[in-house]
Amino acid sequence: MTVADIAAGRLPSLTPIAAASMLFAALVTPAPASAITVCVDPGHGGAYSNANANGLREKDVNLWISFDLKAELEARGHEVLLTRSTDRAVGPNDIATWNWDDRAGWSYAADGITSYPSGVPRDDLQARCDIANSAGADLFISIHNNGSVSTSVRGTEMHASAKDPLGMRLRVLVQQEVVRETGLVDRGVFTNDFYVVRWSNMPAILVEGAFISNASDAALLRDARFRKKLARGIARGVDLWLAEDPYRPKYPRLAGADRHSTAASVSVAGWPGGAANVVVTGGGAHAEALVAVPLARKLGAPVLLTRPDSLHPATASEVARLRPTAVTVVGGEDTVADAVLDELATAAGIPRASVSRIGGGDAYQTAVAVADAVGVTATGSVVLTRGDVLADALSVASWAAQTGSPILLTNPAGMPEVTAEKLAVTARARTYVIGGTLAVPGGQVEGVTGVVRLAGVDRFDTNRVVLDALYAGGSSLRPYAANGRTIVDALTVAAKAASERAPVLLTGGRALSPYTRLWITRQRPRIAGFVMVGGTAAQPYLTDWMLAKAEAE
Repeated sequence: MTVADIAAGRLPSLTPIAAASMLFAALVTPAPASAITVCVDPGHGGAYSNANANGLREKDVNLWISFDLKAELEARGHEVLLTRSTDRAVGPNDIATWNWDDRAGWSYAADGITSYPSGVPRDDLQARCDIANSAGADLFISIHNNGSVSTSVRGTEMHASAKDPLGMRLRVLVQQEVVRETGLVDRGVFTNDFYVVRWSNMPAILVEGAFISNASDAALLRDARFRKKLARGIARGVDLWLAEDPYRPKYPRLAGADRHSTAASVSVAGWPGGAANVVVTGGGAHAEALVAVPLARKLGAPVLLTRPDSLHPATASEVARLRPTAVTVVGGEDTVADAVLDELATAAGIPRASVSRIGGGDAYQTAVAVADAVGVTATGSVVLTRGDVLADALSVASWAAQTGSPILLTNPAGMPEVTAEKLAVTARARTYVIGGTLAVPGGQVEGVTGVVRLAGVDRFDTNRVVLDALYAGGSSLRPYAANGRTIVDALTVAAKAASERAPVLLTGGRALSPYTRLWITRQRPRIAGFVMVGGTAAQPYLTDWMLAKAEAE
C-alpha cells in the first residue's frame, strides 16, 4: 500500500503494525502499511519570530529543524507537507478563524483583524491548520523552540490538547525519543490548547525543541548534526506511536464492501427481526434514493440498493433475511429493470404481484409519484430541492422522513412542470427549500406557500444550517456520520436515522469541514457520540478521531 492509497482514504486499518510493534520500534523505515501523511509546521516566519537570542531567531531554527524532520520522515516512507518553506508568514490576510464570545460561544468567521499587539495573529495560525485540514493529513506537528527571561532554563518539552487523546499519547513518545536521541534536559509533557493543536482536525503536537535563550541549548541548535538528532527523535516517536495502532475505530460503524453492502448493513442494524416492507432503488440512482426515504419511513422499511439490470447479491441476501410481505421499487425501468423485480420476488419468497414499482419517466416524475404515495396533510410540510445535484438535499432526508414530508425536485434551469403542478395542488403549512438561489432560484418559489429556505456556502455549511434549524432543542443526539461527497451512504442510512429522530451529519472523509466542526463544537452538550456510515475508503478511522476531537469538552 502506498502513501497515495492512504491519502485517498484506502487504508483499512493498521492492525498489522500492532502485531509487529516490537520489531517495528527498531526499524529505520516503517512497514508500508504504517506510512501516513504528516503536516510539519515550522512555527512563526516573516514578521513573527518569538524567541530570539544568542544570535539565533526562532523562526529560522524552526524552519531548519522542519527541513530535517521532513527528510527523516520521508526516508521512513511517510509523505510530508510543510506549511512554509521560506521565511514568510503563512496567512497574512484576513480569513475565517475560531473566536470565542462569552455570550454567543464559538464562531468561525473572518474578524477583520490581521495583526495583534503581540504574538501571531489567528489568521496566520488558521492558515497553517487549513493546509493540514484541506489535505486530510493524518498528523500535524508544529515545530518551535523556547525562550525564557531566565537564561538558565533549558531543555525540551512537548504539548498537546486535552481534546486530542491521540496527540496526548504521541507527545509522550516523541518526548521520550527526543530526550533519548539528543540528551536534552527532559522538561516533560504539557497539556495546552495552543491554536494550531486545537484547530487542526487531526492528532497534533507542538514541539518545543530547546531554549534559544539558554547559551548551551542555543549552541546545540546551531549545530546541524544536533538538529538532525532532534528530527530523528521526533520521527522515531511518530513511528513508535504508529506501532501502537492509534487509528482504531472510535465509534460504531455500519459498513460493507460497497454501497450495496453498506445499505444491507444498515438494514441489519435497523431491522434485526425482519421487515414487512422493503424499499429498493438503483445503487446509482441518487435522486430516487433521496425521495424514497420518506416513503421508506412511512412503510417502516429499510432502503436497499441494487444494480439496474441484476439484483446485487448483498441485497438478495438481505431481502431473504428480512422476509418481507411486500417490496416497493422506486424509479423507472432505467433505474431498476423489470427483471430485477422478478429476482426480488424470488429472493423474498413472495408472489411477483407483491413487488410493485413507483416511478416515472425521470427522477422529477418519480419524486411526484412517491409524494403521492407518502401524502401530506394541510399542517404538514413539503421539501423542495435540486434534483440534478443532491449535495444540499443529503442534509434533509432524515428529517423529511421522520416528519412525513415528501421531497420534490427541481432544476435551476427551470422547475419541471410536474413539480410545479404538484406544488400548486398540495395543501401544506411549509415548503422547505434546501439550497441557495443558485440551486433553487427565487423565481421558482414566488407565490409558493410558507417558503423556508435553508442554505449555506457549500454542502457542509448547508448541513450545519439544516441541522441547526430542524434539530433545535436540548434533546440528546447521536448523529449518523456519512461522507457528504460520496452521497449514497447518507441516503441509505436516512430511514434508520429517521426512526431514531437522529440527524445525518456530513463529513468530507479525510477532510472535515470547519462548518461541520462548528456545528459539533456548538452542540457538544447534546451529542452522545456518532455512528459512522460507510467503509474506510469513504471514511478512514482518522475521521472517527477528527470527530472525537471536535466533540471533546
